[in-house]
Amino acid sequence: MHRKALDIEVSLGRFEGIANQCGNLGVIHARRGDSGRARESFTRAREVFGKLGMSQAINMVQSLIDGLPQQ
Repeated sequence: MHRKALDIEVSLGRFEGIANQCGNLGVIHARRGDSGRARESFTRAREVFGKLGMSQAINMVQSLIDGLPQQ
């Protein structure tokens, strides 16, 4: 569901929505124990939030990245 939502956000060019959906996918991957894919999704979210200048969201996503097990 979040993958489809991400595709829609991308097609509409809604960057905040893209970042939010990437973060949501990261949470799902982390809960499933796939820290590599979680890290990829969170990193993408952080990059998009960075381009938007959303420092609070950047910090939140960074804390999620920091909480992932090292590979």
